[in-house]
Amino acid sequence: MTEGERYQEQRNYAKAVETYRKALNDQKLRSIFKQHLMYRIAWCLQMVKQFDGAISEYDKLLKEIQNTKYLYEAYLNKSKCALGKNDVKLALDILEQGKAHIKSAGMEDKFVYEIDLVKAKLHMDNKQPADGKLVYQRVASGAGVKYPYL
Repeated sequence: MTEGERYQEQRNYAKAVETYRKALNDQKLRSIFKQHLMYRIAWCLQMVKQFDGAISEYDKLLKEIQNTKYLYEAYLNKSKCALGKNDVKLALDILEQGKAHIKSAGMEDKFVYEIDLVKAKLHMDNKQPADGKLVYQRVASGAGVKYPYL
């Protein structure tokens, strides 16, 4: 894993992915490291604009380790990959799936509100101000005093 991280830091993403995949196939791999490797593979593919591959890898992570520590990040990054493919509808759908998964995993509401903020910005950026405004209002009324920093 350390070798893959070194390649990743050097922005040699292809070599990092190759190294992480080898580590994933190692029979001696401790299960605690699996989600880290899976997430890093997806992230590296995203960095080289292999968006379909990255989405597929994020999906594998979310399926295999449903309550991964990367749950929130995986959905945000999947939506960024959809945007990289110029598919705003897919990006919004992914964020909605993320909200449902986050809720079912029992994560804090702040993650749902943060995803809604991303959705609102997407609507605004894509000339859908009415939709964006509705989402912003939902966040403002729902987050209230509990999450004033949102």
